[in-house]
Amino acid sequence: MATPDGKTDLNGCDFSGFGTSGGIGVAHQVGVLGLVQRMCHETGLSAVIVLHNVNMAALFDRVVALESGRLVLQGVVSGLMTPQALARIYGVPMSVAVQDGHAYALPK
Repeated sequence: MATPDGKTDLNGCDFSGFGTSGGIGVAHQVGVLGLVQRMCHETGLSAVIVLHNVNMAALFDRVVALESGRLVLQGVVSGLMTPQALARIYGVPMSVAVQDGHAYALPK
């Protein structure tokens, strides 16, 4: 979306390859995602980031989850990081644990 002066106030990032065989290492994933977060906080801009790794997505404030191109869930991360929501999105039973204040998910 562009502002009247031609600048954008929304940025898109496709990181869907994170965590796949052709993806980048975890340290670099965290570094890149942290950079995007800092840029958004410092500039007041928003970013739309495509991730297929729910644990990386859980590092953010708000999420939108799609399943077969349809909206399944949107809102704060705590709404996504439940066994019921994750099973609906991924189609397999999931477990959720919290460590050091961060939720993470694994298939059962």
